[in-house]
Amino acid sequence: MLTLSELKKLASIKPDDNQYISLFLNVNPLTNPKGDYVIHFKNMFKELSEKTGRDADKKMKKAVEKIEAFLLGNKREFKKSIAIICSADLKIWREYNLSLPIKNELIADNTPYIQPLLSLLNNYPRCAVILVDKELAKIYLVHLGEIEEYTERFSPDIPGRHKRGDWFSLSQKRFEAALKMRL
Repeated sequence: MLTLSELKKLASIKPDDNQYISLFLNVNPLTNPKGDYVIHFKNMFKELSEKTGRDADKKMKKAVEKIEAFLLGNKREFKKSIAIICSADLKIWREYNLSLPIKNELIADNTPYIQPLLSLLNNYPRCAVILVDKELAKIYLVHLGEIEEYTERFSPDIPGRHKRGDWFSLSQKRFEAALKMRL
């Protein structure tokens, strides 16, 4: 799961001789019905290799092969987009299956490129939704386009209607007892 602490760990990596590949790929089945995103990845890598040269290609070859195998092998598990950040020697491998669309990008650098993931976290903050009725309360967490049920609480002893409807009716003994039992 994509979290700010995870991105802080990636941002704390110091620049070194190692190459890091950051891939952001739109794999939405509606916009890529035939799995065209693998072709997009190959084209992006071809453009990148023309810019960087053969030496960088040799360093990144193992990582690119693993990324391609991952894209071909996990087609049914993808949501709308995928982000992969890995090192050329594959000591670091992070994959994020996202429910939000993302722009196709492939960047090779001496540090991981995490800017698109940071902008997703900033634009789609985590929030909670609470649904309540007479006997049941459900809490849902919404994060990055995904809705997850957090908890459910059932209590048949919640008081119903009563004759006195003013604010002082809440201090009646039967309502106080029901509230204490619920907490």
